[in-house]
Amino acid sequence: MPGYDDPNDEGNSEKYHTGKLCIECGKRPAGTAWSPYFCFECNVKRIKRIDEQLKQIKKKLLYGGEIMIDISKIKVGDKVHYIPFDGCDDSRIENGIVKEMPGYTQTAIRVVFKCAGEWDRFMDYTSELTPKENLGYGWKNAEYEIR
Repeated sequence: MPGYDDPNDEGNSEKYHTGKLCIECGKRPAGTAWSPYFCFECNVKRIKRIDEQLKQIKKKLLYGGEIMIDISKIKVGDKVHYIPFDGCDDSRIENGIVKEMPGYTQTAIRVVFKCAGEWDRFMDYTSELTPKENLGYGWKNAEYEIR
């Protein structure tokens, strides 16, 4: 457990209290080794929120394009790439083409991967329901192009 998240860490002791109230909740004493403005509880939430934002920025910088597919902007035939998990090796990223926008979900789309290089026939291949948070716009490391 990181120090900021450990109530017994010295960085969360009274030694760092500023004598003011937390600017977030206004109820508890402000001051930790990580910020003089927040109480321990609010500081943990703040750092976790920042950490999540940094992960999203990292994903955008590593894989390019938008951080997450916007289903309202994507259409059948668009090129996308699948990112299995944050920080994965480029060799694990898979290229695909959007085959269907299922009407029953706003969190995933149907994508065709690996159609033996016959991308112009992608509609003839089986698609996978793929979570939009794992997709980016365009192809990465493209080996094939649609003719």
